[in-house]
Amino acid sequence: MQISTKFVQRRYDRIAPLYQAMDRMIDDSQRTKLLSAAHGDVLEVGVGTGANIPFYPLGATVIGIDLSSRMLSYAKRRAREARAQVRLLQMDVQPSPSLQTPSTPLSLHACSALYLTQSRAFLKFDAYSNPTASY
Repeated sequence: MQISTKFVQRRYDRIAPLYQAMDRMIDDSQRTKLLSAAHGDVLEVGVGTGANIPFYPLGATVIGIDLSSRMLSYAKRRAREARAQVRLLQMDVQPSPSLQTPSTPLSLHACSALYLTQSRAFLKFDAYSNPTASY
């Protein structure tokens, strides 16, 4: 069964308030430890409600992308208080020429749910970070 992008988008739009609450299940100290060393340009794929945004340090420039406009509405609130520069975009994680920049670190969180299998998602992210590879 093929799952459409629109189907996934509607599902995440619908569960955004619940997802916002579930983000609190991850302790702030874990996010701090994970993201405190981020610097330069960072692409956070599947930014969701922006739970990581407050933990990026000053000096990082974060581009957060997500399929769900409702998830991004929560992320925008968090971005207003961020130490890092944050730009949020509603877009699909499918291959995009504008994202194929090997110098951009990639941050992969729970967005593998957008794909039927995780291996397919990781191949896509590897393609972003290594555009000369063949699969």
